[in-house]
Amino acid sequence: MIAIPYLTALTTYFSYGLLFAFGQFRDFFRKIFDWCSSNNLQGYAPICLGLEDFYIRRLYLRIQ
Repeated sequence: MIAIPYLTALTTYFSYGLLFAFGQFRDFFRKIFDWCSSNNLQGYAPICLGLEDFYIRRLYLRIQ
């Protein structure tokens, strides 16, 4: 098994945490600013559910 240096692991976790925090921050402001112009599509299921949608939009596409 390959041993990963602690500094590399620490900076990787810090980067993930930073992306997660900024993603939550951006989603929070998106909900505030899009609140006025939101379309309430009642009766339709959401395409992606909460954390799955967040992970794809804010983390996966940026890391890719």
